[in-house]
Amino acid sequence: MIKIEKIRPIVPTGMLPYTEQLIPIQPGLVDIFNSNPDTYMSWYYKDFPFKLPDNIQIGKLKGIGLQELLIKEPDDTYYEIDQESFCQMPRRMLKELVTKHKIIIYDLMEGGTYYNLVRLRERLKNIQPLDMILFHSGSFYGWLEDPKWRQIYAPFYALFTYNVNRSKAKFKYNPKKLALVPCRRPRDSRVKLLARLHEKDLLKECDWSLTFVTSPGTEYGDFFKSPNVNAQRFSFMLDTDEQYIKNFYNAHKDQLPKSFEDMPNVHFSDTSLISPKWYGNYKFNIVTETFDTPGNHFFTEKTFKPMMLGLPFVIYSGANCEKYLSRYGFRTFEAEYDKLGYGERTDAIIDFIQQDHNMSELEEIAHYNFNLMKDENFLLDIIVKKIALIRQ
Repeated sequence: MIKIEKIRPIVPTGMLPYTEQLIPIQPGLVDIFNSNPDTYMSWYYKDFPFKLPDNIQIGKLKGIGLQELLIKEPDDTYYEIDQESFCQMPRRMLKELVTKHKIIIYDLMEGGTYYNLVRLRERLKNIQPLDMILFHSGSFYGWLEDPKWRQIYAPFYALFTYNVNRSKAKFKYNPKKLALVPCRRPRDSRVKLLARLHEKDLLKECDWSLTFVTSPGTEYGDFFKSPNVNAQRFSFMLDTDEQYIKNFYNAHKDQLPKSFEDMPNVHFSDTSLISPKWYGNYKFNIVTETFDTPGNHFFTEKTFKPMMLGLPFVIYSGANCEKYLSRYGFRTFEAEYDKLGYGERTDAIIDFIQQDHNMSELEEIAHYNFNLMKDENFLLDIIVKKIALIRQ
């Protein structure tokens, strides 16, 4: 039996590291499996259909207060807490907590990128925790390693993407265009990919998006004026000296911000949705994942949406990301481009999608993943196996 209880947050809000925008507290396992509406990106686990097996016991949303927990006798329960609350504890209380109780510090929505390791290590200086776990949704080789804690990571966005886009759509694969290329924030790598497609005269064979504004704005609720997607943060298209990128920008700047006409573009949550018009209508979906750090395999909704659409996909991310994804049971191409990181991977992926593929094989792979993304038992089992690692 694994028991997990929630420590009530010490701070009511967190801070996104790159803005001054207040956000709700990050959700832990208790919040997600109880569909807590007052946590970060709660639309992903609203009316969550997944129920954990009887040998994994998740506590109630109200949780336990820190003071109450500190006077409680130690037991086999793991107590989970967000990093901000953990680091804001008085050091005396923090020391008592981690040496007396088993603790989980989680980042299930941002893949572990919100861990501040300098801060964590400073707070744990000269303290050896009883059993402390960093539980997150991305795999990191080396960056998060420390003898004071263990790591567990699981692809929660497979469950989240299923939950947001549940439908009774039947599989079909009848591609009419080369590729679907959804992009939101104009990260440098995504701009380079779109610019290469433009340079090779392939962008006209794709449906694509790119949200970009030349003025930061202050309306945090406005999708287009969000501080996350403006030229102040992402200035590459305006600052670059590379001619092929200048050509792309000059050709399409009047279309930016470019979004899919049939999709809502008001809230951040809209980016999690798929359009019924996309089902089976592209030879490939190019997934432009968030991070390119070597060994950082953080699979977001971007990776799982093409599976729900019945589309073969290639992932534009760090080296061996598709090989890593296949460990969970999903089918990928095992192609040579997967050995490459950004830069070399850009042209290799474009070359790959242009090849004369056996369409029956593409359809078979797409159908296989489509079925997996409709199988609640399969999706939950991936997570259950990871939670089971909590018990050493």
